[in-house]
Amino acid sequence: QRSSSKRPIDVHALDWCDEASWPSSICNGHTQILIGSDLVYSLDLVAPLINTILNLLDKKGGTFLYVTMDTSRAGFKEFCEGLQQAGLSMSKKIAPKEFLLNPLKSQDKVAFDLHFGEIHERTFHMYTFVRNEA
Repeated sequence: QRSSSKRPIDVHALDWCDEASWPSSICNGHTQILIGSDLVYSLDLVAPLINTILNLLDKKGGTFLYVTMDTSRAGFKEFCEGLQQAGLSMSKKIAPKEFLLNPLKSQDKVAFDLHFGEIHERTFHMYTFVRNEA
């Protein structure tokens, strides 16, 4: 079902360690939904990533959706704990099979296998972090 809402969707590459590089249009703490995938690789970058999320996420119920295949990476546990310590509630689930279907318009199986070859060999973990109302 399509929403009649005309809220803009913006995509930005961010240097988590350099707040001065962030576009001023997104640094107001009013981003309702942030989406990230496979962001945690190093314990050293957990604090800057958490800082980035907290600075961007709406103070009144903003939601951060995160997907990863690997929950054993350095810093992952600290990342989840840090967001919870900052007042975000966390829920997690395994991605449903429908999320792993061929997304290509052509439904070309060869192209799908080329670009998404490991999709059925991995488990995708979906996390939802919600900022409690301020």
